[in-house]
Amino acid sequence: MITGTDEHGIKIERAAIKNHQTPAELCDSVSIRFRELAKAGNIGYGDFIRTTESRHHLAVQTFWNRLMENGHIYKGSYSGWYSVSDETYYAPNQVQSRNPGEMVSFETGQVVEWIEEENYMFKLSDFQSRLIEWLTQNPTALVSSQKADIINQLQSKELPDLSISRPTDRLKWGIRVPNDPNQIIYVWIDALTNYLTVTGYPWASDQIKNEKWPPNVHVIGKDITRFHAIYWPAMLMGAGLELPKSIIAHAHWTMKDEKISKSRGNVVDPVESLKEWGVDGLRYYLMAAPGSLWNDTDWAPDRVDEHYRKDLAGQLGNLLSRISNPKLWSRFPVGLKSGTGLFYPPQSFKLERSQALADLISKLPDEVDRSMSSFEIPKALKSIFQVLTESNRLISEIAPWHSSTGSEESHESIYLCAESIRFSAILLQPFMPEKSNEILNQLGISVKNRGWTDLKLGSAIGVEVLASNGFQAFPNLIKVEK
Repeated sequence: MITGTDEHGIKIERAAIKNHQTPAELCDSVSIRFRELAKAGNIGYGDFIRTTESRHHLAVQTFWNRLMENGHIYKGSYSGWYSVSDETYYAPNQVQSRNPGEMVSFETGQVVEWIEEENYMFKLSDFQSRLIEWLTQNPTALVSSQKADIINQLQSKELPDLSISRPTDRLKWGIRVPNDPNQIIYVWIDALTNYLTVTGYPWASDQIKNEKWPPNVHVIGKDITRFHAIYWPAMLMGAGLELPKSIIAHAHWTMKDEKISKSRGNVVDPVESLKEWGVDGLRYYLMAAPGSLWNDTDWAPDRVDEHYRKDLAGQLGNLLSRISNPKLWSRFPVGLKSGTGLFYPPQSFKLERSQALADLISKLPDEVDRSMSSFEIPKALKSIFQVLTESNRLISEIAPWHSSTGSEESHESIYLCAESIRFSAILLQPFMPEKSNEILNQLGISVKNRGWTDLKLGSAIGVEVLASNGFQAFPNLIKVEK
């Protein structure tokens, strides 16, 4: 997993002046904050690319030269409406007047200004038919709520060529155009090329290239879909490179149905949120909330509380507390009255509802795999917590803590609940790594037995579950003073 910071452009230059910093000083401070946040959120990455790094400059200039050599770049005059915030030009039919003397983008609402200058141009129009073919014939090429609109635009309007440089008298903070000291490479070519930079581009051999490229998936915000689904694929085609296998454009978090942004003053502090709900409590909500990938979702602290209390504490935490209570183990058949008895499977299930739950647990890995393969993350998590809900229901109905419940029925209900938690905790490792680790430790599952091949009923025979002794996977929330 690769991430990083895009650090060039007019927007950075102006922000640095406003903050009484050099652009390099501003980028250094902001980049550190992103890496610190990734660490605080327990987000692992294989590389963190900064577009101010020398390796990136080499990749961008190499990519530019490849496009130039292939005849896809020419120099020409350009005039149009430009948004500093969006770092892009807009056609006349893409802007509107908002206030006297102020024009804004239809798409983003950001202010635009009229610019006339000499730039290098990319022959985007040459790739229109190939882009249409790629998007229409590959179902996972672009996974986005905007896909139909983008295809419609490509089929109904001729693509204009793209301005891909800025004169140095207007922009100095960026990568110079090779062999032209008076032009800076357009920030979006610069930024997008980071995907090549992290693979070691320009590659020393075809073997290295084939190991690293193309990427399985680009994950982006829906507001930059056009750059990734039109400009970037066209440039890769122009350079003779394979396209990414999938581009996933996720929706936005909103506040009172408005996009969260610093300019609107409605930003949620992620560090404070991590303190309030814990790393995995927050991670779980961000991935489980309905619409968190395809449809905008309103940020509401009450909903985070609800997911924590209902799902994490109420289902997963509560079930773990129940089965790791040694008082219940006395209800097992003779010979199994200890923590090793929980994962010892019954020869058969006496109750139909027990067999139904066993079938549900067995099918869970495939359910999760299908959902994740189609990038339906909330659906994958819903499948896991459906199993936990059914497990809680079974143990409540059988009530192994009652002396009137037979030892065999008690054992099969606790066994299935233990397996339910084991399966769930293994599958939850990418979503909630810290809590999954704690739960699997409590179950006595060794690190080497926490993989996909271990997701089989009965594969944990002999494992000893630890007595709870007051352990709470999800303690009560303590509200942070604002």
